[in-house]
Amino acid sequence: RLLLLAGLLLLCGAAAAQAGAPAPMQRFADALAADDAGSARFPVDAAARVISLPDEWALSRPGIDTPLWYRLRFDAPGARQSGAAIGLLIERVCGNVAVQLNGQLLHAAGSVQDPIALDCEQPLLLALPPALLEANGNTIDLRLAGYALEQVASRQRAAALSAPQIGAYDALHALQRETVLVKAALPQLASSALLMMGLVVVLLGWWQHRERHLLYFGALSIAWAAVTLRPWWHGAGLGRFVTEAALVSLISLVALLAIKFLLHFARRRQRQVTWLLVFQALLVPLSLVLAGPQQVHAVASSWYLLFVIEALLAVGYFLFVARVAQRRDFWPILALVLITVVMIGIELAGQRWLLPTLWRTLPHVATPLAFVGMG
Repeated sequence: RLLLLAGLLLLCGAAAAQAGAPAPMQRFADALAADDAGSARFPVDAAARVISLPDEWALSRPGIDTPLWYRLRFDAPGARQSGAAIGLLIERVCGNVAVQLNGQLLHAAGSVQDPIALDCEQPLLLALPPALLEANGNTIDLRLAGYALEQVASRQRAAALSAPQIGAYDALHALQRETVLVKAALPQLASSALLMMGLVVVLLGWWQHRERHLLYFGALSIAWAAVTLRPWWHGAGLGRFVTEAALVSLISLVALLAIKFLLHFARRRQRQVTWLLVFQALLVPLSLVLAGPQQVHAVASSWYLLFVIEALLAVGYFLFVARVAQRRDFWPILALVLITVVMIGIELAGQRWLLPTLWRTLPHVATPLAFVGMG
């Protein structure tokens, strides 16, 4: 009897330990997907298909911008009894997403129609109430509303959903904090510092007529800071086409200011180049309007390629002039210019391809630092 009692105590202790143990991490590799039918629930009667996660609409449903439902299934034995905090983390969701757990709404963000917020790099963390969890057969339904690749200038803003994961809320919360720091806080801090420095340099260039290149460099810093702070743009409630056209036009302004800065820094002033750049900057928004809202990506990609060619020619010309003039600061300038060119090249590459997180974040931190170094 004593042995039987001891065995029962051990079993109870093991069960209690298992019930109090943190929920294991689970990352979903696929989901059941179905097109939105206009209802507030997952369309169980609609044709559904299994789709791999992460999911990019540019690959899985090119040219389609209607909302899409994702259904995830998982088991949570003992979760209701233990009351352990379980969370759902979506590291990247580009668009407005609604989340339901076993048919109960947990989260809803924005509208399913234009304008749709595109804070794509902000991770979403939700607590899954233990009272709603079943031991087996739980479902998480996600309804994602976003834009097709053809409607946005950058692939980074096309509708996409990373692979969600569930697990202990505290562990997911720690992961969310790290992600926010790397993907949001640091880039915004660097861009804000660049913006402030640009304002100071513009004032210096305005007062010191002999250092006119400072005026262009300060304006370039402000314009680039505005480009890298673009997540704030999509929170302003502007329409998608207006926002995308403004961003592409701003990048054309960045190209203009960068070339003008390099020419003035090299003590070369060419009015014809200036007029051509101004005409180009005016032509960019006109071309987007003429092409229409469904051709934004194609038109923007063509302009980005032209901007890269122009910038490389300007950098090559500037380095040639600086080398011939035997400037003492040639090598430091060369290093900073090359770093800036590489970072801007990565940023423009990200407009066409969805790069890994590190490569998407690097230009937003390194480019402002390079600008500050040149300043």
